[in-house]
Amino acid sequence: MKFFKNDKHDSTDNEALIEISLEDAQKEIEELSSSEEYEDAFIGFVSDADETIQFIRNEKNSWRIDVPIIEGDEYAYSLQDFGLTTEVVKDIVKKFPNDDWKSLCNLTRVIEEDNTELEYEDKESIKRKAEIFGDEFEKRLRKVFEEYTDKKKK
Repeated sequence: MKFFKNDKHDSTDNEALIEISLEDAQKEIEELSSSEEYEDAFIGFVSDADETIQFIRNEKNSWRIDVPIIEGDEYAYSLQDFGLTTEVVKDIVKKFPNDDWKSLCNLTRVIEEDNTELEYEDKESIKRKAEIFGDEFEKRLRKVFEEYTDKKKK
């Protein structure tokens, strides 16, 4: 497994991946800055089969997972989940790249258009994420969901 990261203490280039042991990966996860400490902090892991998982530490014990999906040679969309604990993130990395890591989170397809519009599968996703991230997030997601359902009706 290889990794890349951006942190207030250290940064690696996404193109220059570094080989990492599972033990060292667990340490990197523990030590990663939160978004509160360093806005652009993230860590990612790449399997031998070129599958990528990325994590953003929102708070000390609250993470977002992002799984970019590539179709052909192009980024198509992401699968994401919010509110993961540090222990769940470490467990996901332990099981990565075997598919059974996916049972540890609830990945939802996210389509990013100009980094502002998100498309979620259902109202329960909106409700769960709003409980985690507050009113502004809920308002944004409700608007997107309404636009999405209006498009599906047409």
